[in-house]
Amino acid sequence: MLTPMLDVLSWFLLGVGVLIDAVSFVLLLRAVTGKKVASGAPGVALFFYLCFYGIRTLAGLPWHGGLLLGLFSFHVLVHLGLPLMLRDRRS
Repeated sequence: MLTPMLDVLSWFLLGVGVLIDAVSFVLLLRAVTGKKVASGAPGVALFFYLCFYGIRTLAGLPWHGGLLLGLFSFHVLVHLGLPLMLRDRRS
């Protein structure tokens, strides 16, 4: 009974992390186009990805390593690119 609820909760938390990274990606695109941007929250999405991994591991569910690796790579690229784009705009 608890495993299906943990499954849904883990996918919900992964979705929140993806949403946060999507917002950060929009900030990166706005920085590239020269529009005014605000900074993102780099550690928040990783926290939700870690929650997804932890809940699925605890419940004995598959944790989809390839998916997490892809999301982590995307996260790192966005959050390395955003400061570089903002630095180039200021100089």
